Amino acid sequence: MACPAAASDAAKTMASPQVDYGSGHGDQATSGFIREGLVRIMSSGNNEVFYNPVQVFNRDLSIMVIKAFAHQQRQEIKRRGEKTAARTKEEGKEAPAPLRFEGLNVLEPLAATGLRSLRYLTELDDEVRHVVANDLDPAALQAMERNAELNKVAREKLHLTCSEGAHLMYVLARPGNLHPGTLKKIHSLPAGSSIPSTFDMNPPLFSFSLPPLSLFLTPRQRPRNQANDNTSAAHASCGSREDSTAVSQQGVSGPDGEPCEGAKQDAQSSHSASEKAGVGTKHVKGQHATLVNGGTHPSDLPLFFDVVDVDPYGSVAPFLDAAIQAVRPGGLLCLTSTDMPVLCGNSPEVTFYKYGGAALKARYMHEMALRLVLYAACSCAAKYKKIVVPLLSCSVDFYVRIFVQVFDSAEGCKDVHSHSAIVHQCVNCDCFRVLPLGSEVHGGQKDSAESSESNQTKRGGESRGCASTRGSRKRKAALLPEEVKGRCDECHGRMVIGGPFYAGPLYQSAFVQACLDLCETAKERLPGLTMVARIKGLLTAIKEELHQVPLYYHLPTMCNRAKLEMIRPVQFKAALVRLGYKVSHFHREPQAIKTDAPSVVVFDILRTHAQKHPPKHPEKFPFLQKEICTKEVDLTPMASVTSQSPNVPKWLPNPTPYWGPKSRASSNKRQNASTCTPRTQKRPREDETYDAENPLV
Repeated sequence: MACPAAASDAAKTMASPQVDYGSGHGDQATSGFIREGLVRIMSSGNNEVFYNPVQVFNRDLSIMVIKAFAHQQRQEIKRRGEKTAARTKEEGKEAPAPLRFEGLNVLEPLAATGLRSLRYLTELDDEVRHVVANDLDPAALQAMERNAELNKVAREKLHLTCSEGAHLMYVLARPGNLHPGTLKKIHSLPAGSSIPSTFDMNPPLFSFSLPPLSLFLTPRQRPRNQANDNTSAAHASCGSREDSTAVSQQGVSGPDGEPCEGAKQDAQSSHSASEKAGVGTKHVKGQHATLVNGGTHPSDLPLFFDVVDVDPYGSVAPFLDAAIQAVRPGGLLCLTSTDMPVLCGNSPEVTFYKYGGAALKARYMHEMALRLVLYAACSCAAKYKKIVVPLLSCSVDFYVRIFVQVFDSAEGCKDVHSHSAIVHQCVNCDCFRVLPLGSEVHGGQKDSAESSESNQTKRGGESRGCASTRGSRKRKAALLPEEVKGRCDECHGRMVIGGPFYAGPLYQSAFVQACLDLCETAKERLPGLTMVARIKGLLTAIKEELHQVPLYYHLPTMCNRAKLEMIRPVQFKAALVRLGYKVSHFHREPQAIKTDAPSVVVFDILRTHAQKHPPKHPEKFPFLQKEICTKEVDLTPMASVTSQSPNVPKWLPNPTPYWGPKSRASSNKRQNASTCTPRTQKRPREDETYDAENPLV
């Protein structure tokens, strides 16, 4: 753990969003601007459109992760190009045109003010090609339009829609204007790659010729050759924003995202006429939408999305299924969930029906929250023969933030069984036991080598359904250990069951290192980031964490239960290392003991400490009366168990008090305030007030 002086200095260097009241813009002249990164947005000051300044760390971290992901895809494109060139040279053929990195298509279905999307376009200009920002609230759409004009972003790169987030993702997940064979070829390419000219990009017969996104755009954002004079007149006669976005809200697809029968019949009837005129006309519940058959090239609008960023107010569970389908194979899925009371065990029954596993109110609850969200994501993906690979998973403040890569792999779905586990937790002490639901039996040495090589290829971005791994592993149900009982082995207390949850690795070491390398050059490459010091500390703590060991013990809680003098973490870790076990902290908790040692060894070390520093009434604590089975427990500190980066502060304090979630946006707050008298109007909560003295608001 870093020294307090270093942590204090690093905390002072963390800049925060600031409010600028000097200039005005139309009717917002008295409300000022909010600056974050290289972007500034307008704020009315009454939380009409949701904005949380505390999430600046979330947005900064996301920018860095997408930057590292884009670099990873560039390297993969280069590797494939070299491999193709070498193969064609060996075969004596002419090498095809090499693939190019053209940028990532980003989808943000819950954009609110559009700040995150604007930062992606402004600060990741070389890595991002298109951004689709969506929100169900028309007021949020208006705010995004004003903020886009304020920051002068290229409107051909930013597409704004007003629709329900899950519905939008379901529709965009199936670009029906391309042949299935072409889609399969495109999905085999790295994210952000150019499309070879040999691919057939013509739409199939009797189908929509434009990308599904064109159905959600407002008239001013549709391709220029899509709308004609009649269309403009029809939209001009609507007279309201709600009418102009009715196509996106009502939709033209069925419950499963496929075009409904009426849309198919309209497309079929208009196909023959459009061969001459080049235009197919379709009516959707009174709204007039014009589609140009073959008039708009697929590159004008994004067909698929390399990055899908879902940051809801509350639980991410309602959007998981749609998000996993919306991101392309090999793409990056970014998930945020802020319902920590549910994920941390306050309501296990709610956690179970939302995420598929029961949470326990134990000291490892923050890590279990991560694993429950990952378990829900893995289960959702497996239904569509997809798998998710965690690149980075972190628990921060009042939310969890997870970055996973999604692949198509029917074979990899079989690993969901062995990567799932339940936990038996004692209700009287901190003893727990993790029980996997499935097990794997590896083949011979040759098969193991092939499997290892295949895993390295998978991490590089290749399809995870590698044929060389088939037959090299046998999967079966895990056997229940003979020593498992209904009572705790340490204190004979009753055991409760938690889970199932994801028990695999929470991150990829190579990806975390790539993000750490970016931290060293962030001042030049990512000048808009203001939380680099805290991001570096978090990533350093994650890198030093055991990623294959689920859950952890909490030293202060273990000592407090037995009224013991607090043992130093360095002593406890040194004893485990001398006994041949691995040990680390948890990236959110410096006092955590994450180890592969069985619980009896952990409690034997605690009992050894109790012999040297006995409590006043040891007879009150049954686990202290148990005989020590582990011999030669040495509590002498070791230099090798200290942090590998002692000068990097890892657990920084919050910049200001009340550092937490904000109240939900209220679009009708202004209207309610105008109708309420001062006597009947409710006094705002402390976290809802717009205090200009707070630099984070």
